[in-house]
Amino acid sequence: MEIENKSRHVRNVAASLYKAEDGIESSITALCAMMDPLTKLRSSKGITIFHGQDIIELIPSLLTDLAQCRKKIAELHKALHAGHDQLGIGPLAFGPVGKPTSSMPAEVTANIAA
Repeated sequence: MEIENKSRHVRNVAASLYKAEDGIESSITALCAMMDPLTKLRSSKGITIFHGQDIIELIPSLLTDLAQCRKKIAELHKALHAGHDQLGIGPLAFGPVGKPTSSMPAEVTANIAA
């Protein structure tokens, strides 16, 4: 029962980490996608460049903040990976990344599956 509990907790942490990583990168992508239509909208309407300047300045600022979030989540990922032995768990591949293969030693594959 304890192994099942540990396995469930490890998978929950991995799923949450992956969700956070994906959310940050999705936000970066969405903000980048906003810039082109915003600038085209202004020029297509013949509006002076002064209109919407605050919006155009805000997007790069938000991107900088998200880049810092991405850096921090990468640091967290690295710390979790480095600390998996301290937590008494094996490494875990989660999400669209390389998965355990049959060429891996049985103990590694078992730890990843656990």
